[in-house]
Amino acid sequence: MLGVPKLTSDSLVNRFANAGDTAVEIAGTTTFWVRAFFFFFIV
Repeated sequence: MLGVPKLTSDSLVNRFANAGDTAVEIAGTTTFWVRAFFFFFIV
């Protein structure tokens, strides 16, 4: 019984951590494409 909340807590923490990593990746990729887009049209 005591192990269940801990397991749930760990999985939630991992889920949030993975979501954060994914958000960072998406933000980085978006920034890259926006810069490439502007660079393409400026040049």
